Amino acid sequence: MGVKDDVYKRLIAKNLNDEDVEEVLTQRLYVKPEIKDYLIKNKILPFNHFVSNEEAEVLKSVGWCSEVDFTLSGRVVIPIRDAQGNILTLVGWRKGKSKYYTIASEDFSKESHWFNIDNALKKASQDGVWKNRCVVVEGIFDALMLDCMGIPCVATMGATVNAFKGAMLGFFDKVVCIPDGDVVGQKAIQKWKVPSNATFLSIQPSKIKVGEDLSLTLKDMDDIVKLYPFEEISKVIQGAFESYERVINFEV
Repeated sequence: MGVKDDVYKRLIAKNLNDEDVEEVLTQRLYVKPEIKDYLIKNKILPFNHFVSNEEAEVLKSVGWCSEVDFTLSGRVVIPIRDAQGNILTLVGWRKGKSKYYTIASEDFSKESHWFNIDNALKKASQDGVWKNRCVVVEGIFDALMLDCMGIPCVATMGATVNAFKGAMLGFFDKVVCIPDGDVVGQKAIQKWKVPSNATFLSIQPSKIKVGEDLSLTLKDMDDIVKLYPFEEISKVIQGAFESYERVINFEV
């Protein structure tokens, strides 16, 4: 375990309160009990702890402290790890403007690292329908939701997939890519340097009413997970892995 892993375990993870999961569920409109359990188990929770002067000094030693407070205070804290599971840096999320903030680190760049690669490799090594397979999505929460479903997946974190990152997908026999259903996401079909046998699942943006005064724009995997049963989503993705077509529509 590296220095960052030790600091995260001692000062961050232990100060994440399980009860604060309700804050995440409310802000991200999650209702499935499996998601709640997953967020608690994996400590995908907001950091609302008051940092002492002593703790601040330790956080400064790994570049995680701005002045006297934890850099991601008030945000949901998510570690970004390498293929071996070592923490490279942390990213924080909160609702509103400037939703994501990634702590700068010499160990990490979006152009050379995948989010969730460690869990994807573990899941893809196990016998079953997902063996040697991997799904590529854009957003961190897209990946977290698929990981919650037990599907090997990695996220680009909004970056393009260059030749270096694309080569890392060679660990898997087959890749299915699910970019966001916006203009940028659709351009990914031509721009991402993924294996030649990869299949793209294309999400068609649509607005769906989910309550009396609430509608949801369906544009990425995180949205789909909110609206459809895990089992139905899994069937669609499994079907894409069996397909020889380059692009097929995501239809639940």
